[in-house]
Amino acid sequence: MLLFRITAGAAAMIWVIYAIIPTCYYRYLHLNSLDPSADEHSLLLSFDDGPDENYTPQLLDILAKHQVKAIFFLPGFKAEMHPDLVRKIAEQGHQIGFHGYQHRNPWSMGFFHTARDFHRGLAALKRLGIKPYWYRPPHGTITLGNLLLAKKAGLRPMLWTVLVGDWRNIGGDEVLARLWDKVSIREVICLHDSGESTGGEQGAPNGTLSAVERFIPQALAGGYQFIEPRNGVCNENADK
Repeated sequence: MLLFRITAGAAAMIWVIYAIIPTCYYRYLHLNSLDPSADEHSLLLSFDDGPDENYTPQLLDILAKHQVKAIFFLPGFKAEMHPDLVRKIAEQGHQIGFHGYQHRNPWSMGFFHTARDFHRGLAALKRLGIKPYWYRPPHGTITLGNLLLAKKAGLRPMLWTVLVGDWRNIGGDEVLARLWDKVSIREVICLHDSGESTGGEQGAPNGTLSAVERFIPQALAGGYQFIEPRNGVCNENADK
């Protein structure tokens, strides 16, 4: 019994070191905001879990209308399903980030399964001519495993400073209200242009599209500027 308690305690400690501490550090202590040299009214739009044949084309039209660039974090399996949309995203000047392959929470996978998923996802993007720079793990879950994999692949983690729960079907008015409740200075905004096959609620991106259509002109009128995603746009000194 004592041996079991010691073994269970050791396993729990290993899990805390491997998964809990890295996730807490990157979510709450690491600087996920834009580089301090950026104007304080700068905003970066990022979208997760696409591309989606219903929602992503509409989102691209909205962004093109307002001449705003964003970064799209794509799970590999979704990129394989919609290669033409991946190319369209890139052709319109948006950056593509890496979001794993299956969109499974890294906490639910061991290191070797995480590594297989990671490499399979990168290979899927590579076949489409995409070489990402930024990495956002599914669910924003950081482990020592995916940190090691990202470093070896030359990828930089990017989480967010603004998250509004738009994977739930809460409607455009609520998404917009939550955005304005959280937006302050040098924000990295995480929204979702898909999600019904990655844990989101059916129809939820309709609210996101409605909110983005209104948020962009309101933010511009309020003195904010939307910066173009590029390597080094986030504060990279926090974990050096």
